[in-house]
Amino acid sequence: MSAPPQGDHRGSGIRNLSDRVAALGGTLSAGPEGEGRFGLSTHIPRREKI
Repeated sequence: MSAPPQGDHRGSGIRNLSDRVAALGGTLSAGPEGEGRFGLSTHIPRREKI
């Protein structure tokens, strides 16, 4: 698998991850958590089985 062309960021990164989580009705939090650390947390509601 090759890397996407420079400037083509579809499907990668925190922003796109946030969009995908939101599409499922969830939330995403991301940011620095101290020296040299980065935190990422998501909440996605569970769907009931149909």
